[in-house]
Amino acid sequence: PHAAQQRALEAMVDFKKLMDRYAVAYVQAVATSALRNASNAAALIQQIKAKTGIEVAVISGEQEAALIYKGVKEAVNIDQGQALVMDIGGGSVEFIICDAQKALWQRSFEIGMQRLLDAFHDYDPILPAELVNLERYLEDKLQPLFEATALYQPSKLIGASGTFESLIEIYSKKEGLAVNARATAHDLPLEQFEAIYDDIRHKSRDERLTIPGLAANRSDMIVVACALIHFVLARIHIIAITYSTYSLKTGIFLSAVEALQQQGIAPVASD
Repeated sequence: PHAAQQRALEAMVDFKKLMDRYAVAYVQAVATSALRNASNAAALIQQIKAKTGIEVAVISGEQEAALIYKGVKEAVNIDQGQALVMDIGGGSVEFIICDAQKALWQRSFEIGMQRLLDAFHDYDPILPAELVNLERYLEDKLQPLFEATALYQPSKLIGASGTFESLIEIYSKKEGLAVNARATAHDLPLEQFEAIYDDIRHKSRDERLTIPGLAANRSDMIVVACALIHFVLARIHIIAITYSTYSLKTGIFLSAVEALQQQGIAPVASD
């Protein structure tokens, strides 16, 4: 924990230097799953404040989900019907059922990819038995999600986070498609996802590293992340998958702009 604490502190000090260079007047810093669960959270927050003057707010899973929805809604045209937003993080995974107007249900689960990797992915390629154990675990943990999806019946899956970005990159490279860097939403055909997952789960780490479009820093967590997506898709009738390039960070940015506008400070963006 000490090394991780040091890395967090150094990163914040670097951010502070950058902000000073650009004369940043307003800062909003939030912490999520890692600090929600850390026994030394208060000490680290105090150290960050002492070294940088930045006050870090630890937000709840509910608040995190609400901010993710704010970001996703800006990126993706949700249109008619309900969608299920899935934001896969290292510590937690947020699920939000929403329509174009509002979030109908949201919940954060402490089943992030680092946790799943540590608990279920010892062998490489992952063993079928490990996948069975992982699915049993998810079946138990995600019961509230399946009760909610039975009620609201979302038909679209909107993925936020690096895993979905990787899947879009792999799919695009495979099909020889150019990724539009300016687009905030990218579609991934369901059968393409299943084909990629089927390929990935039979490969060792070295083999995964040769997959075009898969960044090296994603090659470890991609297996359990895809297993999670596959598990959710098997349980819910989803007809389309979209990757949202906006998520939590954009949600925080938009809420900060709103807060400043209410104080009469921030510029109102004009088209």
